[in-house]
Amino acid sequence: MTSSKQAGNSAGTHPVTGSCQCLRVADLSAVSPNPFDLPPADEVLARLAQDVAASSISRFRFCGDITARSGSEWWLSGRIGASVVQQCVISLQDVRTRIDVTVERRFLADIGQVYPGIECPVPEDDTIEVLTREIDLYSIAREVLLLELPVYPRKAGAGLPDGTVPQSDDLAPEGAPTERPFAILSDFRDRLVR
Repeated sequence: MTSSKQAGNSAGTHPVTGSCQCLRVADLSAVSPNPFDLPPADEVLARLAQDVAASSISRFRFCGDITARSGSEWWLSGRIGASVVQQCVISLQDVRTRIDVTVERRFLADIGQVYPGIECPVPEDDTIEVLTREIDLYSIAREVLLLELPVYPRKAGAGLPDGTVPQSDDLAPEGAPTERPFAILSDFRDRLVR
């Protein structure tokens, strides 16, 4: 006998919406796609902007669906769109970046199935994540924005007082790390699996 929750999800007409950013895997339908569409509240956008060092984020949307491939494997397929304002590192003027990217994630309960024989595997495929009790849509959105936004945003034509136009590496403050966001995320992932 099919429960009312399963019947609603199987129809595909009741997407997950609103301010919820974490989806409980136990609440998802295992027999049909689970659509989601999250235009977040103003306070969530403000928090997201702070997390990615942006002045503001507007026209944000993260939508797609999550599908069970087995009891221990779930696939997320979606798209993130956002207009992000950052400060130019030279002139401090607003620099607007439009992001529209496809997002793919594979949540696996046992990553060892993909990397047999490795005690603590670190996935080389950056779409693979460890399946936990919840799928954190906010964390996925934050990671995508960190990877897509320019590290040192520069207004077109902005130059130094002597008229030179610096290269990206020249914009880093003295003594600042030269790591890219992806390297930082990889290091964070390494610490999680230790």
